[in-house]
Amino acid sequence: MDKNKLIFSILILLFFTAGMEAQPIIENPKKPISPNAGRVLQLKEVMRIRDESPKFFFREPYELQTSSDGSVFVKEINKLFKFDPNGKFIKDIIKLGQGPGEITTEFEDFVLTDNEIVFLCATLNKILRTDMQGNLIQEIKLREKRFFKLLAYWNNKYFLLDFPMRQEFLKRSGIIEYFQNLFVMDEKGAITALPYAVSLKDYITIHQRGGSPGIGLMPITGLQMVRKDQRYLYFCHTSDYLIKLFDCEKQEVIRQFRREYSPLKFPSVEKHPDDWPKYQNDVQRLVVHKDNLWALTSTRDKKGILVDVFNQEGKYLDNFYVPLMTTWNLAYLPIAAHGDILYVMHSDEQENIVLFKYQILD
Repeated sequence: MDKNKLIFSILILLFFTAGMEAQPIIENPKKPISPNAGRVLQLKEVMRIRDESPKFFFREPYELQTSSDGSVFVKEINKLFKFDPNGKFIKDIIKLGQGPGEITTEFEDFVLTDNEIVFLCATLNKILRTDMQGNLIQEIKLREKRFFKLLAYWNNKYFLLDFPMRQEFLKRSGIIEYFQNLFVMDEKGAITALPYAVSLKDYITIHQRGGSPGIGLMPITGLQMVRKDQRYLYFCHTSDYLIKLFDCEKQEVIRQFRREYSPLKFPSVEKHPDDWPKYQNDVQRLVVHKDNLWALTSTRDKKGILVDVFNQEGKYLDNFYVPLMTTWNLAYLPIAAHGDILYVMHSDEQENIVLFKYQILD
């Protein structure tokens, strides 16, 4: 790309991004309206789902979703384990391979509808739709463009993020900012760019290894998202406290909100470069509980993890501590709710990876 085209592309991106962000931000105070805020959420452990040889093993789980009927789906590398609402293992949904309905290496994302699963397989550059048992309904090859994130599937439209090449940023060590652009694709494969880009930051380390240059990458910010339902999607992608609500029907961000929050410094035991940011990301994880949004914050102490509660209008309703003493990085903690049930995956007392099922008593 020549210099003039690059400058023009950046200006267009900034124009669209600024236009979307011009929407007023709903400001909330430091304290929620609930008179019982700051309590510890009461959880009752119902069961623990452990490895069942030879049916399944938990090795590197990194996403957890629940379907409308209460089934639970656990994503691993090259695997998608399905459990029924009672915790019984059903099957591994994934079929490995390069043929129709098959996935090779890693699939990037999956979206659950009432009766379908939608997969994005970035390495094969295709989208799969299956029934809830993994039987193929449709396969779409993506020929015009490569995508690396499936955000939602609504009204026969796929909402996707690209991953622009970043070679121009990989010339020095330090923090880089890059953008993932949002697109919508219809059922015939026609792709339309939407006027929105998600900004993210990584820390790049350039080093020599065996006489050849090497590159190390550590995420600083990441895209945290959760689907309220098939139409609405909550997400955040900045270090500062800011949550956005995307409407797939309107194809735009319809609401932005935050609350007054004091950022927390990284613990001294953290080993980061000298120019690493001083503060942790304010919002670490998002969970939908019934009609409300839970924002798991960076605040953690002996009571657990501080969780803020917002309604769909962006109003700060409540907060409480979830008594989870996990050592896992919250940004990658598999967690999901269904009704009064909370599922969390982390290590038990023997350091075995376990899927915990809790009843929410609060």
